[in-house]
Amino acid sequence: MDWKDYQEEVAEFFRSLGFSAETDKRINGVRTMHDVDVLVTSSVSGFDVKWLVECKAWQKKVNKLHVIGVRQIVFDSGADRGIILSEAGFQSGA
Repeated sequence: MDWKDYQEEVAEFFRSLGFSAETDKRINGVRTMHDVDVLVTSSVSGFDVKWLVECKAWQKKVNKLHVIGVRQIVFDSGADRGIILSEAGFQSGA
């Protein structure tokens, strides 16, 4: 599966759970713009929810620095949660 299909499959999964999900989204942060693979949004009991999902269809494991980078994007954008999905898994410490 190529990366674009992977993102669409992930977005469709969140849609099946009742969330809104958009792929290849550019979002505003406090310091800069960020490109995210899937932006998941919803309203739960009157509260807006925003999750950032990074989809890694890589052959190598996701490293710690990538996890830290996603955490910073979540912080800078004001998202409620950051999720990394990896087909190859994660390195130790990530």
